[in-house]
This record gives sequence, structure tokens and C-alpha cells, in this order.
Amino acid sequence: MSYADMWQQFTHHASRVVLFAQEEAKKLGASAVDTDHMLLGILRESNTSASWVLERYGVTKDRVRAELQREAGDKAGQASSGVRLSVSPEARQALEYAVEQARDITEKMGKTFEINTEHILLVLLHDDPSTDSKAVQMLRALNVDLNSMRKSVIGALFGTNDQEIAQQEIARQEAARLEAARQETIRQEAARQEVAQVEAAQQEIAQAQVAVQERPVQDTTPPPVYEKAFELGIRIYEASKIFPPEEAGALTEILRRKTRTICTLIVISNRVPERKAVGSYSMSEIEREILRMQVLLDFVAGYGYLAKEEVDEIKEGYTQVLAQFG
Repeated sequence: MSYADMWQQFTHHASRVVLFAQEEAKKLGASAVDTDHMLLGILRESNTSASWVLERYGVTKDRVRAELQREAGDKAGQASSGVRLSVSPEARQALEYAVEQARDITEKMGKTFEINTEHILLVLLHDDPSTDSKAVQMLRALNVDLNSMRKSVIGALFGTNDQEIAQQEIARQEAARLEAARQETIRQEAARQEVAQVEAAQQEIAQAQVAVQERPVQDTTPPPVYEKAFELGIRIYEASKIFPPEEAGALTEILRRKTRTICTLIVISNRVPERKAVGSYSMSEIEREILRMQVLLDFVAGYGYLAKEEVDEIKEGYTQVLAQFG
């Protein structure tokens, strides 16, 4: 939906909220209208349900403006007259979400589709654990119970005659909040495992460096094929960052571990005398690991985690590594 089409769905009060937010952002010397400016816009459009809810929780124009001025610092008061500010991506997303919320809620109530101030406030209260919006940060700074305020806004939207629908909407919103929290937990766990894998790799490298230092000088230079295998390992590590979080402890970890195993075996085959052949390296273990890696890469392509072309390039790289043994 274009900005113009979206704007046509706004009520007179909701339109004034956005205009007031524009004015406040300019006064504060901001480069774009953001969600915290929209909070102040709602408060300036007084005598609406949304402004009443905010004020009931102690969120007033003076408190919000003072907080914004504190954050703006020297920029406050450096307004550019006549300049129309753009809307930040975060604020635009909030307005688009308000359209979706309004359409869903008005359909449930059997009313005409329109976007009111309560719909705007409701999306500003969206509590995403991974990235708090500026409006949410503002309300947290003012010690607002976001969940309680959200219920009050929903109650104001549905009114006393639609309490059953209001309760259903509250339950839906709470379920969405809990799901967002669950996804954030998964993301954090995946990040924790990735850090652990990096630390493990660093420890292996440190141990390998110690081992190199303890061996004679002629045994400290990795063979040229090691550089190729190491380059492929780094490529897989970077590419696997986009794998789904649920693969963090499974396919992602196995692939990364295989890359380290192949590099380690190459170094060992070059350093340990009994594994050396004349002009070549012992390859049985390395061959097995590379073949296993190529099978795993087939699954990566099959699952659609990476493009088949990229997977084929990586597999060809390991084929080249294998060809240097013999």
C-alpha cells in the first residue's frame, strides 16, 4: 500500500497525530519522524481515547517532550522551517502495521474500516524483545506497564459492548508477544552456540600453533592445500550464518566442525612422519571427511538453505583439495 493510499484510511484525529509528530520532530532537530515523536503527536491530539489512555498511565506531553529534548541535546530547537521530514523505516512500519490491525479489528467488530488514534497507539506498544522501538524505550523510561496499557487500548477500541471480542484480542496479542519472546530466545541460543563454536575453533587454532612451535622448523609450514581447505572452511562458516536457528545445534555445527576436522587432518598428515608418503600425504581419513562434507552439502542445497550453484562451487573446491593428494 502506498503512503497516499494509507493516508486516506486515517481519521481526522489520526491524521493530525502524524502531522503533530512531524512538527515535534522538526522542533527537536530530528532527521526523520520516529515512533517516539508519534507518541507526542497522540498526546497533542487531546480528547481522544488514545491520549486519555496515555495520560491515565502518567504519560503526559510535558514528560515525553522533556525526555525527547534530553535525548536530542544540542539539536533541540534547531528546526528547519519549510522542510518536510521523512518518516523513519521503523515509524513507517508501525503505520503500515496500524493499517493491518485496524482492518482486522474493524472486521471483527463489523464496522467501517478506518485507522484511528487507538490503532496507532496499539502498534507503538508492540514489544519486540529483539529490538525495542523508540516509543517502547520512551515508555519504559517512564516506568509504564506496557502489557497493562495494551489491554487498556484494546478495551478502548472495542468498548463495553464487545468485551468478549476484546478479551480474544488481548489473548491474541499476548500470544503474539510470547511467540516473539520465544523466537528471541531461539535467536539468542543460536548466537550463544555460534560464539561457543568460534571459541572452540580459536582454541583449536591456539593448540595447533603451540604444536607448530614445539616441532622442528621444517615441519611448521602448512602445505599449500591447507590454504584452500581453510578458505573453504571460512566460506562455509559465513554462508551458514543464514541457516535457520533450529539448525544451530545440528547441521550448522556439524558442517563447521567438518571444515575444522579436514584442515586439522591436512596439517597432521604433513607434520607426522609416519603419515607422510614420498611427495604426497596420507589421504584415507581426509578423503572420508571430504566425502562426508560433500554429502552434507547436498542436503544444504536440497533444504534450500543455499543456492545449488554456491553449493556446487564449494563441493568443487573440496574436489580440488582431494585431487592434491595421491
